Amino acid sequence: MTAPAPQRTAEAAADSFNRSIEELDVEICRLARQLNAETYRFLMLVRDFDDRYGFAKWSLRSCAEWLAWRCGMTPSTAREKLRTAHALRELPVLSAAFADGRLSYSKVRALTRAATAANEDLLLAYALDSTAEQVEERCRQIRNVAPESTDVARGVWERRSLTVSRNPGRGTLSILVELPVEDGEVVANALDNAVAAGDVATGIEFASDRELAGSGWRAQQADALVAIAKAYLAGGQTGEGGGSVADHYQVVVHVDAPALRGGAGRSDLPLETVKRLLCDASLITLVEDEHGTPLAVGRKQRCFRRRSGARSGRVIVVARSRGAATGVSSTAITSTIG
Repeated sequence: MTAPAPQRTAEAAADSFNRSIEELDVEICRLARQLNAETYRFLMLVRDFDDRYGFAKWSLRSCAEWLAWRCGMTPSTAREKLRTAHALRELPVLSAAFADGRLSYSKVRALTRAATAANEDLLLAYALDSTAEQVEERCRQIRNVAPESTDVARGVWERRSLTVSRNPGRGTLSILVELPVEDGEVVANALDNAVAAGDVATGIEFASDRELAGSGWRAQQADALVAIAKAYLAGGQTGEGGGSVADHYQVVVHVDAPALRGGAGRSDLPLETVKRLLCDASLITLVEDEHGTPLAVGRKQRCFRRRSGARSGRVIVVARSRGAATGVSSTAITSTIG
């Protein structure tokens, strides 16, 4: 007779407790590899179901809609799994590694966005010895130099927006902002600097109200935004020392030299974004070898002459590699203010 489910659960828990850490490590990794292989099989079934329009039996519009309904996924998760399943059709090397359990779904999802029949062998070798986070970063850098990245970057920039809505009943004003990530980081760092400068509430006033006790950080960010706006209206467009803000923060971008000339390589940002940033910034070019060792540092220069009286808010440091396209260190874009 089969033991009741609660009893089996208790027995499994006791068995796990009696195992050594090394035994648990081995068992967990074994099950993870098994889950990877089962996930591959699941995606292949989903792909076959979509190819045969199985979702039409339930009068649904797409396989992703059926997947979200029948398998309890969010629509975005369902669409991503379906995209990955179809992308694997053209990637036999990655498919074999996934089917064998050597790649996780997280890695495969990222790889299918950058891999081709020409480079999947190299990407597989990299992915097997890297974390999922590192694989995602590497694939993002590869996509940034693809021709279609120009349209994506331009679309993100064109969709930038700020919406102000007033609520007289509550006596509040809400501001919703959508920015390209590099501009958003500038705003976030400015808010952090305003908080560090002490231009915000200390949080003591939240202690008397339990409902507001957990919102201290958000309130400080709001205070920081107000402080920055007041400083600007008061004529505080310059730094503390009275000079221009041009050199008060820097953006560091790593780009493979071949990619800048239209060849293969990687970039921390879409090339279209790099070009846009250069329109109102000073430029310092740093050349590195394939190991990330600096070889030469260029002089500070401007790519475009700015209007009289205009101020530049960025210094762009572009690190270019003389080595192989895979040799540049994957330093993410950073912004530091003041």
